[in-house]
Amino acid sequence: MPATPDPIFQVEHLGLTYPARRGQPPATILEDISVEVAHGGALVLVGPSGSGKSSLLRCLNRLEEPTSGVVRFGGHPITELDPRELRRRAGSEEQRRDAKQRLLGSSLGNHAS
Repeated sequence: MPATPDPIFQVEHLGLTYPARRGQPPATILEDISVEVAHGGALVLVGPSGSGKSSLLRCLNRLEEPTSGVVRFGGHPITELDPRELRRRAGSEEQRRDAKQRLLGSSLGNHAS
C-alpha cells in the first residue's frame, strides 16, 4: 500500500472477530484491512449488507475494539485517545439506506429521457 502524504487515519492489518457463542465458531468480521485517509480526504465504503462496512466504521471510532491490527488517528494509536474526543474530531457519518435510495431515485429521475 503506497503511503498517503500526512494521513489522518491509518489502518494497518485490522481484524475483528466475535467470540464463539452457543456452540458456534468464532465469527471473523474483518480480516487484514489496511487503508490510509489523508487530511481533508474521505473514505467511502461500498458493499453488500453484512460485508463489514459498519463494523469497520465502529472500529475507527472505538465503538468496537479490533482483535488485531492498529488504527492511528493523527499519528497516534486510537487506544491512547479518549473515545469521545476521537469521535468528535473524526466526524464520521453513516448513510442510511433510505437516504441513499431517495438520492439515487432523484438522480435517476432527473436524468431519465
